[in-house]
Amino acid sequence: MKQKLLLVLSFMLVTLGLQAEEVSIKFSEQGYKNAQEVTECKIGNDVVVTFSKGGNSSTTPKYYDKGTAFRLYAKNTMTITVPSNATINSVVMTTGSGENVVNSESTVTPGTLVISGTTATISDINANSVTFTQGGTKGH
Repeated sequence: MKQKLLLVLSFMLVTLGLQAEEVSIKFSEQGYKNAQEVTECKIGNDVVVTFSKGGNSSTTPKYYDKGTAFRLYAKNTMTITVPSNATINSVVMTTGSGENVVNSESTVTPGTLVISGTTATISDINANSVTFTQGGTKGH
């Protein structure tokens, strides 16, 4: 099953003493070139998104300008981290091509993953870091 994640992630941050803030990441504005491996993306000084092969995957996560998406292959991981004085409440991932965003074998730590067609929502995180692992043993 082909899995393309749109390059816009939206998530809610709660910083101590501040109100909730929605942050959107547009990876197409980060300077990546087509078919380039994606390892890390920084948004200001506050948000870091790291990507890893994970497990026994032989393919690293990559950015593609067609559809402006990054691909997470089987067992690849994506971790979103914010400063220790902030909390991630939720993350929303959507596809740009109308394909299912994740499969039933995908997981998150911490939090709850709810898959609805082309949207995946991670809720109940309440931490300064969350890791998404692409499920399955093949495909992307």
